[in-house]
Amino acid sequence: MTAKDLINEAVSIQKIDYKNPSVIPIYEKAIELSTTKDDEYDKLYSYYSIMFVCSHLLNDYLPKGIEAANTCLELLKPYIAAGNIWHYTEWGKFQKEVIRYANNFIAWQRYENTDDEKLLHEALKMTETACHYIEDGNKDQLYLYDTRARLLLKLNRKEEAYEIIRTTLIKDKNNPYFEELLNDPDYKIWLKNRNEEILQTLSDDDYNFLERANAITKKIKARITEDEKKPAVLIENNLKVEIIDGYEAMDKYGFLDSDIPDVGEILMITGDVFLNHRLDSEWLLAQTESLDVDEIEMAFLIVGNVTLEGADLWDDDYMTLLITGDVKCDILYSENAWIVISGDVDAKYGIIGEYNDGVLQIDGKTKAPYIFNDDEHDMRLDMKGKHMEILGYSDHFLIDGYGDRHRREHLLRPEVWDEEDGDEFVRNFFEIVKKGESPFITIKKE
Repeated sequence: MTAKDLINEAVSIQKIDYKNPSVIPIYEKAIELSTTKDDEYDKLYSYYSIMFVCSHLLNDYLPKGIEAANTCLELLKPYIAAGNIWHYTEWGKFQKEVIRYANNFIAWQRYENTDDEKLLHEALKMTETACHYIEDGNKDQLYLYDTRARLLLKLNRKEEAYEIIRTTLIKDKNNPYFEELLNDPDYKIWLKNRNEEILQTLSDDDYNFLERANAITKKIKARITEDEKKPAVLIENNLKVEIIDGYEAMDKYGFLDSDIPDVGEILMITGDVFLNHRLDSEWLLAQTESLDVDEIEMAFLIVGNVTLEGADLWDDDYMTLLITGDVKCDILYSENAWIVISGDVDAKYGIIGEYNDGVLQIDGKTKAPYIFNDDEHDMRLDMKGKHMEILGYSDHFLIDGYGDRHRREHLLRPEVWDEEDGDEFVRNFFEIVKKGESPFITIKKE
């Protein structure tokens, strides 16, 4: 019998009773059989499962559970140290789950069972590691902040604990973990003072900014409501795909004056494009499948309009993309590509420009509520309607406007700004915007 056979046997038992102690010796036998590099997953899974079962049984099983948790972290130490967690693979997702659960399990047991400050500080450090691996938008993992806050309270670091409680409840107002702490008189006094402190730090200019943001949010919310009422539209693309000379294509469709880098050949797609998924290099390259070509440079021309229902136009590679018509999408993201659009652009939520290798040129009118530009990305836009232009978002600061620049990061809702991973800022920002909510605080001036 192999380790995998034993694991499957234990899992079948746990499907009936997830904390059945009879699975522990089965997993221990699987560990004995996991002796090679190829058995790495089975070994980690077995230790994780032992920890999981013991964490629900506690009492006499607690030492074994703690031992399994420490072994899990020891097995993953090289990955953590090297920053080698592949987040978007199944293996990487499981590693993150083990890191969260093992660190929290040990930290919680120390919170409940010791007053030794050294051990409590070590446990606090473990919660910091666990919280670092919380997945964006996953409210089920916010229990990790509960452990961290309670350790801080036990160490008499109330203000830090209260701030965690405040920001966690903003992320999930129905979070059950802090229910009894909300009635703590000290917390109520602190929260009142904290809100007043935020209010007092805002200038008239800040209030004007928030009023602009509120007006934009109202427009987005109205548009979301309007779009939800519209019936689903099914349109079949009838596209002609061919490869033509690059100079000929740019001359014929008026792109020669756009200072586009020279391209030998262009994949030309003729016809209006309608998609309900992202338009990116993967979709563009898929259009070459009907052609007898082994390789094509990343240069594409769409002769027609582009409509992306509930989806984005996304530059995910170095390429040249030319569009003769209008574009409608949720978000237009430009990084390393040279994107030139002859018509108008309606980006429902916004436009993102990142890094200075790419160019985004829109010859028609551009309608987008939020324009993000990082690292002096070359944007050539003629804006229409209310919008905000924001610079420098990935370096832990937020600047509003290209003329008189103002720092704005203090106006963001706490769940937008991840101090440990500034790169997630834009994703967090637009997750809120897509709900029809403002990503900025909503304090009214009295």
